[in-house]
Amino acid sequence: MKASEIFSKITVIIVEDHDFSRKATLSMLLRLGVENILTAPNGKIAIQKLDMHKVDIIITDINMPEMNGIELLKEVRTGNTCNDKSTRIIAVTSYSNTEVLRACMNLDINSFLVKPITLDMAKEKILAAFS
Repeated sequence: MKASEIFSKITVIIVEDHDFSRKATLSMLLRLGVENILTAPNGKIAIQKLDMHKVDIIITDINMPEMNGIELLKEVRTGNTCNDKSTRIIAVTSYSNTEVLRACMNLDINSFLVKPITLDMAKEKILAAFS
């Protein structure tokens, strides 16, 4: 399957507390051809949306108020949402903190995106998550 076919068929949720970063990621996904995109400012709201919508991939920041990305990962991986426990997840972080990275790896993260995110980097990580 070609990249353009993948992007046009998937549903993505962007979980990011910073409005500018959330909108920038949304814009990148639209440029890649992703048509079905949900957004949430934190893990708590993401869980509500995940209980109403099936998504193919979650792109989540790690450091957020209310419910951070690691807590969101735990909820998905333990089956506490209406989405599959194996839903693809990409963690977005500006950290190289080994504790954070280890926690993500233990929760079977599919990939990491390091801030600032570029279009090519986002494309590469999303395609890798589907291979």
